[in-house]
Amino acid sequence: MKHSLLLLFALITSFALAQTKVSGYIYDTSGEPVPYVNVIFFDSSEGIISDENGKFYLQSDKNYSFLEFSFMGFETLKFPLNKKTTYNIEINLEENSAELSEVIVYSG
Repeated sequence: MKHSLLLLFALITSFALAQTKVSGYIYDTSGEPVPYVNVIFFDSSEGIISDENGKFYLQSDKNYSFLEFSFMGFETLKFPLNKKTTYNIEINLEENSAELSEVIVYSG
């Protein structure tokens, strides 16, 4: 029985140690929240979309070193994760002027 409990404790501990948890807010350069930004663990398919206030929370059972933020009209940002658990990150995305060029529509 003692061996079973010890094994169970070791398994639970190993799962808890292998988690990456990140949360924060995404803003543009003027300080306005950017909604619906793609947030993924770099080089993975694990990700989410930020809410209407630019808030995000993402966790994984694996360890990751970077987050990637992408949204149309903004530069993609690769953000380093220095700890396995990081809360209340403030991300500032810069506009991509090439994607925001003017479109003129003529009728006739």
